[in-house]
Amino acid sequence: MGKTDRLPDFQILETVTMCGHAMISADLVRKMLRDVKRGRRTVEDACLELAKCCTCGNYNLTRGIKLFKDLLSKYMVHSLY
Repeated sequence: MGKTDRLPDFQILETVTMCGHAMISADLVRKMLRDVKRGRRTVEDACLELAKCCTCGNYNLTRGIKLFKDLLSKYMVHSLY
């Protein structure tokens, strides 16, 4: 129902919906992916930053790291700078 074409990709949606109150933004996930690809952050640091946004505490850090590593291979950065 609704405009499902406006939803983020399924892989990003998996990470976003780990928070029960939808406090993790899809744009933040994309930014963390870019930062990891560019070498500015580690995967663990990026997932920890995403976990800080989850006020309900439902974000599973171990599962988040696994999903994030899978997402890295599917995400392409257009510019490294």
